[in-house]
Amino acid sequence: MAAYDSWRFEVSSADPDATPVWVNLTSRVRTVGAGLRPAQIRRGASTERDDVQPSTLALALENTDHALTPGNPSSPYAAWWGQRRRCRLVETVLGVDYARFTGYTNPVDLSDWADVGVEQFVTLTAVDWLGRFDTVPAFTSTLGEHIRTQGGTLREWWPLSDPSLPLRSALSNSVTAPRVSGFQAATKREPQDLVQPSAIPGPPGDDLSYVRWIPEINDFGDLTLAYAVHLAPINVVASATDTVALSVWVKPDTTAGTPLYRPTPVFLALASSTFELGLYDDVPGLIALVAGTFSTQASRALERDVWRLVTLRADFATGAVDLWIGADSVTTNTVTMPAGMTFTKLELGGNMSGALAHVQVRVGPSASTMTRQMHLDQYAHGMRGLDRQTAAERVATLAGYAGMPAGDVTVDAAASTPMQRARLSRARPTAALRAAATAEQGRLFVTGAGQLRLRARAARYNQPVALQIPYGWLQRGLRFREDTPINDVTATQTGAGFTRRSDSASISRYGVGDGSETLDTAIDADLGNYAAWTIAAYATPRMRCPQLVIDLLPLSAAQRASLLALEIGDRIELTGGPSTIPPAARHLIVEGFSPDEIGVEARRMTLNTSPLLGPSTGTPPASVMVGDLVSGSAVITY
Repeated sequence: MAAYDSWRFEVSSADPDATPVWVNLTSRVRTVGAGLRPAQIRRGASTERDDVQPSTLALALENTDHALTPGNPSSPYAAWWGQRRRCRLVETVLGVDYARFTGYTNPVDLSDWADVGVEQFVTLTAVDWLGRFDTVPAFTSTLGEHIRTQGGTLREWWPLSDPSLPLRSALSNSVTAPRVSGFQAATKREPQDLVQPSAIPGPPGDDLSYVRWIPEINDFGDLTLAYAVHLAPINVVASATDTVALSVWVKPDTTAGTPLYRPTPVFLALASSTFELGLYDDVPGLIALVAGTFSTQASRALERDVWRLVTLRADFATGAVDLWIGADSVTTNTVTMPAGMTFTKLELGGNMSGALAHVQVRVGPSASTMTRQMHLDQYAHGMRGLDRQTAAERVATLAGYAGMPAGDVTVDAAASTPMQRARLSRARPTAALRAAATAEQGRLFVTGAGQLRLRARAARYNQPVALQIPYGWLQRGLRFREDTPINDVTATQTGAGFTRRSDSASISRYGVGDGSETLDTAIDADLGNYAAWTIAAYATPRMRCPQLVIDLLPLSAAQRASLLALEIGDRIELTGGPSTIPPAARHLIVEGFSPDEIGVEARRMTLNTSPLLGPSTGTPPASVMVGDLVSGSAVITY
């Protein structure tokens, strides 16, 4: 059966993040003719020590009728055809669909445009989620990403990490206007004298610095002479059934709070022409302002010189007002609320001494708008910064921050290497994801079905054979290659020290082969573990079979299905063939498909492979060992 009869190419007419609405374009795919070739899919890496690059798809589509010319108003696809559309190539064998590629289209290339009726083609390429990550914004900060994605719908967000004045909203782009107030406001100070941007490092779990308010106090320390208020126009609408949540990270300094006329600030307020929600840090306790009155007072004031998350939550439907400080202080009251309103002004600072960060305004249903649990989650995140997350948890978290649906992320729970506190400010998603995979020494890739997958390192050593491949399935030209040894390894812990291991006998015999790595692990012993394991696995050269090329057309449907079920990281075994085939080249791990070729007259699969690692050929270690090298013959499974 020709390969053309068992595969299809589809593009979704829906927005890229919506549920796909697949449009079958298989009849337009051209794989035979002058200058044409089968559809080319490339996924994975060349070797186990290479980073997996974004998967790609390339194929030619017939465009004689100009239906695939983007912007053609008479095209049946005019409303949606073009770049950044979800697409997939699926092969069906014995009634089972095997997704060979799922990704997003690149800009369409019309390299030889001609009039309608003249045979012509468009070249379409596509990339997977890893490629799409290259086009999403860099992360804001470790805490900022949590705020942006958790807690309900953000209507306004002022990170307050601006490197200079004025301060700017991250959502509406509204800009603050400073105003000086106080006993000598007109003569004593300018606004920029009373506010310092990027002056105080943020909460322990964050990686940016934030704005500091420094009011002018008299020589006796008992009177505020001048302070700065930053006002910003906003447009936040709340209905009679909405809940409004106002959250902010606060770090008052030691000058705040006493005596009476020193800074005891109204440090944050959200106001309309007739209504106000605000926070006032008084000596007895933090006060919530509702409609301009002291409606709710916490049992304690804010601590000095420590960061705390404060949330004021007002339910317009029930009148419930909640005030939460950090992890423990909870105050609740009930007041009369108006039937909805539009907030038009945000006030920052005032008679404030200390730092503010991440002012957040959320509006929505009570059950999903900055609930108590959401407040606690953000507070914990700001204090810990993902410290000691496992590699699996880190990949899932980062993928969510980058906009990937949770259903498209699959991680092995066994990828349990504890990681250090995240440092995400200005980090690119792909780089941060790869750092997590490197800490685990696992394999991060996108499956043919479009899911981001992290396979734990243990899968390389402790998995059964997924498929035995007979020598007779292979095309001629089987290649073997002797590896260059790795016998000198320096393992560095991110932001900390390093450990070096070397094998003098291997260096004397083969020369120095470097295998250094930087690990974002929280376990100090992992440096020695990694270095020792790498030396044990690679100091003696191994024979590898870098690629297996298989023509699927002569195979039975069942045989084809067994090959299509393979995924990156699977273990395979080459059986049969001459006895002179090196034993190490028979026990292999699939590292990639490059290329996977599909066409009318061709169906060829090229598997990139690496040798199975273990104490002897084809025998993986029985279990994971913990600790540094314990004897000259021990093999450490890092």
